[in-house]
Amino acid sequence: MTTLLETPRWIVGPRDRVAEAALQNALGLPSLVTAVLAQRGLTDPEAAHHFLNPSLDDLHDPSSLPDYAAARDAIFAAKERGDLIFIHGDYDVDGVTSAAILFRFLSRIGCKVHVHVPHRMKEGYGIHLRAVEEAKAMGAKLFLTCDCGISAVDQVKAAREAGMVVVVTDHHTVGHELPDAHAIVNPHREDSIYPFAELSGAGVAFKLCAGLTRDLGHPVGAYYRGFLDLAALGTIADVMPLTGENRIIARFGLEQLAVTKKIGIQSLMRAAQVTLRPGQPLRSSDVGWRLGPRLNAAGRIDDAALALKLLLSAEMEEADAIADEIEAVNVARKAEQTRVMEEAAARAESDGAHRRNVLIVAGEGWHSGIVGIVAGRLAEKYRRPTFVLTVNPETGMAKGSARSIPNFNLADAIRAFPHLMDGGGHAMAAGCA
Repeated sequence: MTTLLETPRWIVGPRDRVAEAALQNALGLPSLVTAVLAQRGLTDPEAAHHFLNPSLDDLHDPSSLPDYAAARDAIFAAKERGDLIFIHGDYDVDGVTSAAILFRFLSRIGCKVHVHVPHRMKEGYGIHLRAVEEAKAMGAKLFLTCDCGISAVDQVKAAREAGMVVVVTDHHTVGHELPDAHAIVNPHREDSIYPFAELSGAGVAFKLCAGLTRDLGHPVGAYYRGFLDLAALGTIADVMPLTGENRIIARFGLEQLAVTKKIGIQSLMRAAQVTLRPGQPLRSSDVGWRLGPRLNAAGRIDDAALALKLLLSAEMEEADAIADEIEAVNVARKAEQTRVMEEAAARAESDGAHRRNVLIVAGEGWHSGIVGIVAGRLAEKYRRPTFVLTVNPETGMAKGSARSIPNFNLADAIRAFPHLMDGGGHAMAAGCA
């Protein structure tokens, strides 16, 4: 049994009385509320008002996303010609909901589509060359990624050499080299003028399709009602900051989740025992602690295609059976997570790794789909950047996940040492090998 390193320390910053008074005068808020807003950096009354009162009208123009026009033209051209569009997602909730958004929307507007999400153990993170070969064999003319692709230089090259147009939609930080795609829709690009960079992969797909809806002359409000539930699932489950557009997506997406017409989500909520309150939205905790972990479990220790199939299901009997199967997978995930967590914490404390500036712990037989969760728990427990790696005993190679604390950017740290490791991700979460 391991114990906490030390008692948690609370550090309360000095209050900004001037900013608090300005917020009180402008917005008529209680002093305690204005103190919290000021501590969060929301000292501008207009910004504070938008934070407290999210509105769909405040969503930014999708056409300001990098390469929006090129992506739109490629998709519409494929639609006109009847070309097959091969959608490639990822195996986590964000990647699966992104793929579901694109598949549902493009099918609805008359596109010919096939969707694929990778198997964690068989294909690994990102785009495997086998997926490119599969798309080529199927006769796909447009290779469309979501929540992945920003670092897939070789895979994009292979797809182009196979005669496919490639459109990358992603939200991960950009590395030293961009793939040679026809369009790269990612608000993290250095040349991006998009006002909000912290969209999830589902958020990028959601905004792209919102722009396509508008450019087709269809009502955007109806589109929002049909897809905000999936966008909120991906945004909240991917632990994106709930500010800016993410706050708007979460606020209204939680409302739509409570009244969703999607059979698969209804079955998932029943299996997860999510309580629906008449006239009330779901809570972010319902997604973060109930729905998200179950969808993630499929991709972590089984096949993410199971989660995607659930989100696309239109038959209640089928959806209920899939939700039950995912529930069983989640039970197995919890047991494996407990085992790895106990072993990793014990190993960290036995050799003093938990006292170093960066905690690195590795072991054989740790499921690669679990190490990310364990890294998050250890980072929270010991309050330092944490890498948890699973070692292949035959090759000696280690791969795993990392989770961080504020002010330590994991993606930048990994890229700073290319001779030691390969990987990428976000400031607070990353994968490496």
